[in-house]
Amino acid sequence: MLQQSSMFVLIVDCGDNRPLDEAQRRTVNVNRVHLLDLLDSNYVFLTELATAGCMTWPQREHLLNVIQPRDVNDQLMEFLLRRSVDDFNKFIRVLSKTQSHLVCFLVTGQGESFQQTVSVVFVQGSPTVTEMYQMKKESSIYW
Repeated sequence: MLQQSSMFVLIVDCGDNRPLDEAQRRTVNVNRVHLLDLLDSNYVFLTELATAGCMTWPQREHLLNVIQPRDVNDQLMEFLLRRSVDDFNKFIRVLSKTQSHLVCFLVTGQGESFQQTVSVVFVQGSPTVTEMYQMKKESSIYW
């Protein structure tokens, strides 16, 4: 009998305006090829990113004018790699709400992750909706 497990992402704001360091950039780049194909950078997602402040409105407008989805994702990754740790964490937060299945590509690159601001919590079995709500309420879990 297979047991299901669920993944929740806990993001803690810590006011980190430093640029991503080399290890953090490497974590993103390890799985970049997957993200280029899987990320759905549609109008709503790009608007949510700009609203969250993890990219600028002019960057959003630029990306909306790029035709090929893979090119949009490639340029989005470049924009994000040049931003701060806080901005990247905002991106993770938006991604966890809209495309949560992709979060693992950004927080588990060869064992390196944004450890100071992101924790991954695995839950054995299938928690009930009430249990999931209680976990979210008690620990600021985003999913």
